[in-house]
Amino acid sequence: GKTSRLKVGFQKIAILGLGLIGGSLAAAFKKKKIGAEIIGVDRASIVENALGKGLIDVGHEVGSLGRGVRDADLVILSMPVRAILQVLPEIGAQVQTGTIITDVGSTKQEIVNKALECLPERVHFVGGHPMTGSEKNGLDHADPLRGQPVARRPGALLDGAAKDHRVHAP
Repeated sequence: GKTSRLKVGFQKIAILGLGLIGGSLAAAFKKKKIGAEIIGVDRASIVENALGKGLIDVGHEVGSLGRGVRDADLVILSMPVRAILQVLPEIGAQVQTGTIITDVGSTKQEIVNKALECLPERVHFVGGHPMTGSEKNGLDHADPLRGQPVARRPGALLDGAAKDHRVHAP
């Protein structure tokens, strides 16, 4: 298949999972004015809460996952590993050419294997894990990640177009 060139800069960022890390990323993107539109995907009550807090511009329920990622330049999978493994095939079919997909899962091998198996060559996958966390969880404890680095795992990078990009949280 034909590979695509990596996009620079993000107009639309979709965050799937608006818990502590996903909500914190949304808050950081808003604070630093990264992305013209932040799209959140989660359960209806959580999406409503995130919209009310001004953390996202557009919200979709998990059942509307395709609508949530369709136009995104960057898709961040901020959910438990089991859920990431379940949504990767659907995401691959929905995203546009050149989209970067990354995750904040706690383990990498299963996620990388699933990404290799089901994501089309027209998208870019970069496995990562924020070097931050808390004993608290949920959107109500979200806080901008003030420059916390994201660990890029060796072997978690699936294509050459994204190879030279260092990934950091805002």
